[in-house]
Amino acid sequence: MTEPQIQPVRRFDLDPECSIADRVEIVDDAVMVPAVKPRSWVVEAGIFRSDLTPVELAQGWHYTRNAATEFPPVPGGPFETLPGQYFYAGHYIGQFGHFLLETMARFWHLARFPAAYDGMALLIQPNADRDAVTARLKAFLDLCDLPMPPLVMPREPVRLERLTIPMQGAGGLELMYGAPEYREMFQSRFAKKIAPAGAKRIYISRTGFDSRHGSLVEEARLEALLSEAGYLPFHPQDHSLEDQIAQFKAAEVIAGVDGSAFHLAALVTNPSQRIVMFQRRPAPEVFIQAEQLRRFGAGEVTVISAEPGGWSPAGVRRSALSVFGVLDFEAAGKRLHEMGLIADPGAWRNSPHLAFRDRLKEIGAELGADMYEVVRPNQSLSGKKRRQRRRHVSLFSLARQRRGQKD
Repeated sequence: MTEPQIQPVRRFDLDPECSIADRVEIVDDAVMVPAVKPRSWVVEAGIFRSDLTPVELAQGWHYTRNAATEFPPVPGGPFETLPGQYFYAGHYIGQFGHFLLETMARFWHLARFPAAYDGMALLIQPNADRDAVTARLKAFLDLCDLPMPPLVMPREPVRLERLTIPMQGAGGLELMYGAPEYREMFQSRFAKKIAPAGAKRIYISRTGFDSRHGSLVEEARLEALLSEAGYLPFHPQDHSLEDQIAQFKAAEVIAGVDGSAFHLAALVTNPSQRIVMFQRRPAPEVFIQAEQLRRFGAGEVTVISAEPGGWSPAGVRRSALSVFGVLDFEAAGKRLHEMGLIADPGAWRNSPHLAFRDRLKEIGAELGADMYEVVRPNQSLSGKKRRQRRRHVSLFSLARQRRGQKD
């Protein structure tokens, strides 16, 4: 077993204005070492040169300072050699938004040389469903009008006669703006055969998800108010990928709580489209996602901020993973009316305190946890007992947390 001899790369920077067309490394006799142990957020796999030194350009990234892959030890050879020319597709991650931003982030190179490769190498978790991975990639490459070279997802290390490794062209947070080549691939190729079809005004709803995904405390009320104002509640998870794309193309106004559906909307947006995003967590993601939409060509993108804090269930490692934001309905209604997006803001009033508290307790009951008011996305509640009282959900506001009391 050979340990990788490398100083760990601690950050990955991507300038959305800077071309990465020449950020490509060709490795002869590349050694591909697959993951052996499944991990929830990291694929412990990598690409090595013939002398077994790691190829840094093949490292995968979630965010600027958060790696998606880790170079594993290299088992002793010899390794089976696969002859031919191979394209390095990076790492696979199943969550929809991360799939678009990370797994699709090196295909800008395949778009430039679609017939150049005999196969493509992909790093996956050892327990991944290979058929499902293949089907999902095939669906997206079809939408990009690109051929799909046979996938190489070995269970044992292999040598690849020649492997072309392009730079990762996008990722999460600030990386979601994408390199020019990543954006150009989608803008010039993606879903060109799908015609617009659907409502002119839609609200992308999260109310169909279970509460552990987080949202606004009163998202159902927001959805009802917008529905009364003529917006169609649209639940992406209930529609095929093609139908989602058709609807996003057809909409003149798209409203919604920030989330992964907007990553897909960005790929098919246009300069005449107006987008309104309601912030759901005390974190910068909504503003970064708004800038992503602008860089992909959306005409007007507006963020309606939530209150500074939010509410998260006891026991979560990081509050942002399951946070519920608090919307100022009066301010939101006034803003939408001023923009000409609703006719009458009269019904947009903030809920009475008791009604708001009851909704919070409903969320806590669904999650089986007490609810804590939080102000930071990285705030940990892992040390908090899930329930203080077996039969009741307790609410811990900031003021009462300081006093050691509960609502």
